[in-house]
Amino acid sequence: MTHRQVLTIALPMMIAHFSTPLVSLAATGVVGQLRDEVLIGGVALAAVIFDVLFTTFNFLRGATTGFTAQAVGADDRRAEQRMLLGGILIAIGAGLLILLLHVPIGHLGLLVLGADGEVGEAAWTYYSWRVWSAPFALFNFVVFGWVIGRGEAVTALSLQVALNALNLFFSFYGCCG
Repeated sequence: MTHRQVLTIALPMMIAHFSTPLVSLAATGVVGQLRDEVLIGGVALAAVIFDVLFTTFNFLRGATTGFTAQAVGADDRRAEQRMLLGGILIAIGAGLLILLLHVPIGHLGLLVLGADGEVGEAAWTYYSWRVWSAPFALFNFVVFGWVIGRGEAVTALSLQVALNALNLFFSFYGCCG
């Protein structure tokens, strides 16, 4: 494998890892338009919880990429499909577990961050809404990893850009539309 081939896979993977905090950054920017520092602080605190929570599950993206690439290299289409299905099942299971435990996870996160008062309430509100995206975010990790593992870096990057653009659109529409 050449350096160019490695970079073709590695660069989109790095960009994908950076995209997780971008959702929080976009939300902070949108809420910033309301010019209320309490809301901005709340979103920022809750964003830290999501950054830690979702980064914990980055293995879904990386493992799916590696195992899918092995299956592609072995020309084993069934193994490729098993990697996708297995990853999706783990992602949905983990996402549902996060939803089931979202109250103690959120309270622990806010406690550790020292969130209280109005900022704590704003953080809890943002957290309570965004946590419902967990199964979808983890599902996206797997699909992205699978597409990268198949060597379709441009498709993966296009998918990530489209999802981020859609998120921005709905954030601005929900706030200012």
